Amino acid sequence: MSSTENKEIIRRVFEEIASKGDFDVVDEIYAEDYLDHAPFPGAPAGRDGVRHSIGGLRAAFPDLRVTVEDMSAHGDKVAAHNTWVGTHTGEVLGIPPTGRSVSYGGVVVFRLRNGLIVEHWAIDLELDLLKELGMNLRWSRPKA
Repeated sequence: MSSTENKEIIRRVFEEIASKGDFDVVDEIYAEDYLDHAPFPGAPAGRDGVRHSIGGLRAAFPDLRVTVEDMSAHGDKVAAHNTWVGTHTGEVLGIPPTGRSVSYGGVVVFRLRNGLIVEHWAIDLELDLLKELGMNLRWSRPKA
């Protein structure tokens, strides 16, 4: 598959699954042996994990919309910087509904094989979400 084709497959994750809640697409674009290196807490393995993770976010944020800010492809990998926007009306990560409108972002990297997503890594998505929901998260470096 070309880089352009791989990017279009990844765009479907955000436009069709995350933003529209069309979970039939999961079986079309994710491999059966899909591996998530940054699974949502409690997510099962494989395609069911995709349904659990994005489904959980859509339940907590029914008006969820994801915008791809930038995307690049190199070989079998696609990286996407994206922004997730929605209103927190359901429980997520053990946090009861706040009614807050949130906007959080991060970077995700996918690896594809034969037109199917086989691996996924995420950077900062859950951390940014928790900050948006009012969690006071402080990180400190260990002293040398």
